[in-house]
Amino acid sequence: MKISNDVFKHRNEVYLVFFKSNIQESFLLNGLSSGDISAIQQNANALQNFAKEGLQALDTLAIYKEDASLVKATKKALEFYLQETQNEIPKMIEFFLLNEKFNAIKEAIDKKKPKDRTQKEIDQYNNMVNQINKAINDFNSLNDQLNKKRTKIINQWNEASAKFLSRHIPKD
Repeated sequence: MKISNDVFKHRNEVYLVFFKSNIQESFLLNGLSSGDISAIQQNANALQNFAKEGLQALDTLAIYKEDASLVKATKKALEFYLQETQNEIPKMIEFFLLNEKFNAIKEAIDKKKPKDRTQKEIDQYNNMVNQINKAINDFNSLNDQLNKKRTKIINQWNEASAKFLSRHIPKD
């Protein structure tokens, strides 16, 4: 029992570092789903801070019987969260801002009767349609890439956790 308790104690210490960022990312994903730019920015900033804190915390955690597998899996996840918040989320925010701009232009042109629209307004609208179509494709592609990476990272963490427990919990 003592060995099992020590194993679970270590696993839980590492898990808490992972979980804090992981749950924050779920809040970020909710913001993305709703298109709430303010929530996206707030949660991305919080996630970035938690990931940085988590990486520092991992440096102070003792390794259990020279098995760093959980720490390595957690580090990979935290590095993913940092990369996501620093490089990819700003691109997603740009999409939502462009979408707001497009909707404002569309609303303005829709309010006018076709005969009252100027060529400049029509050209601006058509240009925005092209921009938003490209942005939608880019957004969807980026979102798909992040979802695949996220799934891989979480699966790797779960697998590392299961193997860690299997290796260190006595069988008898």
